[in-house]
Amino acid sequence: SARLGPMEATVTAVRILPVDLSHRPAANHEFVAVSVRLVNTSAATIAYGLHDFVLQGQTGDVFNADVGGSILIGAIALPDQGTILPGGSISGDVVFRTPLSDHAATLVWQPATVTGDDVVTWRLVL
Repeated sequence: SARLGPMEATVTAVRILPVDLSHRPAANHEFVAVSVRLVNTSAATIAYGLHDFVLQGQTGDVFNADVGGSILIGAIALPDQGTILPGGSISGDVVFRTPLSDHAATLVWQPATVTGDDVVTWRLVL
């Protein structure tokens, strides 16, 4: 777990999703689901969004969350944006489209609601 401002985030799982005929990745790519839990540790309602997360590949390429990936079989989607009540939490998958050859990546979390340049990173093995 890591904390930035009034939010705490925990990565609970990382997995490669099976190919889904309704939403295919580009050639030589796959969908990776990162399961996260967000907790509001403050006394005020706070906003979150999928844009708070990016995946940085081992070569430095940056991948944004794939909002369409939330409909994939096996994904339990984190809603793309919303609010968390004081003391509340939300859990779900953030889905990224990554190259098949990228077996190590870094999840970067920088909530838009937190001022400053602070970020939290998790090293993931795919």
